[in-house]
Amino acid sequence: MVLNMKIYTILIAASLMMLSLEDTRGQNARLRYADKQFELLNLINAAEGYEKAFEKKETYRAAKGAAVSYQLLSSYQEAFKWWKTAIGFEESDRDD
Repeated sequence: MVLNMKIYTILIAASLMMLSLEDTRGQNARLRYADKQFELLNLINAAEGYEKAFEKKETYRAAKGAAVSYQLLSSYQEAFKWWKTAIGFEESDRDD
């Protein structure tokens, strides 16, 4: 009985770990897509991609990507919102 409980505990922990890894991979895929759209100057798609990546996991890279994309689109209210978010991260610097 105790052995079964330990096995269940290990299985649950492993399942949770795999789910968290899936979230990270999903966010990385979204960031790669947004980066590619940015390179192609598809700025609307890039901004949306960065926003979706940020929804998945709040990162400086996603917030800054959205801010730069909106700024280049001359959507200054959205850019301001995302710059405000980006500077809240430890990675931000004076240029932000």
